[in-house]
Amino acid sequence: MSRYRSRNGFSLTEVLLATGILAIGFVLIATIFPAGIKLTAMAAEKTLAPAMAEEARAAVRLYDVDADKLPSSGEVQSVLFSAEYLSDQSVQSFVQFYGIPPHDPRLLTTINARLTADSLYPSLPKESYAQNPAQNQRYCWAVLCRKDTTTAEGYQIRIFLCRWRKELRYYGFDYDKSAGVFTQKEKERPTPVPVRVNAVYGRSDVTIESDQPVYPQETCRQFFPEGAWAVEDRNGHIYQIIKRDGTTLSLNRNWLSGSGQNILWVVPPAVGSNRNPCIEVL
Repeated sequence: MSRYRSRNGFSLTEVLLATGILAIGFVLIATIFPAGIKLTAMAAEKTLAPAMAEEARAAVRLYDVDADKLPSSGEVQSVLFSAEYLSDQSVQSFVQFYGIPPHDPRLLTTINARLTADSLYPSLPKESYAQNPAQNQRYCWAVLCRKDTTTAEGYQIRIFLCRWRKELRYYGFDYDKSAGVFTQKEKERPTPVPVRVNAVYGRSDVTIESDQPVYPQETCRQFFPEGAWAVEDRNGHIYQIIKRDGTTLSLNRNWLSGSGQNILWVVPPAVGSNRNPCIEVL
């Protein structure tokens, strides 16, 4: 009997099969990581959303909106939260704090600058970011106000919670209240923009109209990626976009307001981007 044991190794076929199985396993594992990172980020943002919304509500209560100053007629009845809709008492507090005369145009500009600064999240002192630059502000909120006599305050708010990147520019507008005219103006923060749609009560599809108050129809089409949130102007109903096919938007529920032309408020992606910045509307 031979003193040497058989030293037969693996065949080339066996090695190739084993390598192929390992390769498939590594590919499957690699695909799990991006999905896991995305789901973790989504879960974190869902957790942050109530805290951001509570800050926005607190800011609206602190600055004291005057319901009588909100529009009660016209095609677009909702407005972005700003200094011109604050109560006289709230404005007077700013007059005393900043020492600016009540009728000085700088007053409203100063108040709006304060509101803009307060809308960033996390709302930490500047010293915190100086000590820890990694703790940057990556989120912001915007508030839409409309007159509502059925509430104790006399108005209703909708809070848009958004991701924000400092280096990007976002679609926005200026509104001339006296003339009722919207003009295009890029903004540093993501904010809701009014888009005219044609809707039918009880149906879940609406159509983007060709005649728009701010941006043309072709531009407005890209404002509604899948998953985007939108708020109906007159009644404040919240919808989510399930699908966009050309100028037709499929909503997550049937239209609850009257048929015909209506206004939807939606937060557009950044200029040159197709990523939806809006996390949720509350």
